[in-house]
Amino acid sequence: MNSEEERRDHKSDAKSWGIVLLGLGLAFFMTWLVQQWWVKDLWRGFGYTPSSEMAEIAESLELTGKGERIFAATRPALEGKEAFNEHCDSHDAEVALLGCYAGGQIFVYQVEDEELRRVNHVTTAHELLHAVWERLDEGEKERIGGMLRELMAEKQEWFDEELEAYSEEEQLEEVYTRAGTKLVELPEELEKHYRETFENRGQIVAYYEEYSAPFEELQEKLKTLEQEIVAENQTIEEQKAEYERRATAWEAKVAQFNSCARAMGCFTSDAEFQSKRQAMTAEQTELEDLRQSVNRRIDENNARVDEYNKLRRELGELDEAMNSNKKL
Repeated sequence: MNSEEERRDHKSDAKSWGIVLLGLGLAFFMTWLVQQWWVKDLWRGFGYTPSSEMAEIAESLELTGKGERIFAATRPALEGKEAFNEHCDSHDAEVALLGCYAGGQIFVYQVEDEELRRVNHVTTAHELLHAVWERLDEGEKERIGGMLRELMAEKQEWFDEELEAYSEEEQLEEVYTRAGTKLVELPEELEKHYRETFENRGQIVAYYEEYSAPFEELQEKLKTLEQEIVAENQTIEEQKAEYERRATAWEAKVAQFNSCARAMGCFTSDAEFQSKRQAMTAEQTELEDLRQSVNRRIDENNARVDEYNKLRRELGELDEAMNSNKKL
């Protein structure tokens, strides 16, 4: 083989290896590419058309481009009781589950009560944050998690109540979704992170406060009424005891007065008789006034109890409106 032929063979081999390396590089790149969340989200969101109600919710959440991409990828659906309970495995009548992120999709229980309709917006935002959390890499989760732990320490009482139904492993993610949708003030670095998904997180918090207001108002009224009822019951019991004591003492005086009236010479004069009789009559009037006062207090407190029970029913109706397992 002459030198010219050898050069051609070397060039051919180099070209072949170049093609192989290019192909391997392209294969590795394509494998890496399809594993990226943003690529998977674009694919999953292709062709998704939300219902008119969900489209209105999406618009009201003021999503960023990233938020819109994840929203479409998770294909949020507003659902009635039967479909929602099946998708979210919600069958406990004591637990008012409003939404879930399951199998890469968001399901929201459609609350139709006009007074509570904003709960649909907040639930959608909450579940969207579950999807965002899933897409964070471990380093970012650790960074955000550190800020969330500090927030939990600052607002321990609030979070204790919010997280009592969750295991320790689930709590950090739940803090993430709740802080982003319910707390007005957050550390700036954490606020900056949420701005990657929501352009106006404050509006979502406003929606939360709007639908929470009827609950908080009723709960405050119930708390005040309960305190009044307990305090008034104590006063009534004290006045009843006083009435019983004075009535018993008065009856003893009456018996003594009558006994004296039947005995010759017990009263030294008619004036003494009339004086003691008038005093006992006055005391009887005071006792009757006290009895009527106690009865009025009882009637007024019974009215408080009726109002308390009425408000409890109203609160129960609000709870039922947000519980897909009620009246199944």
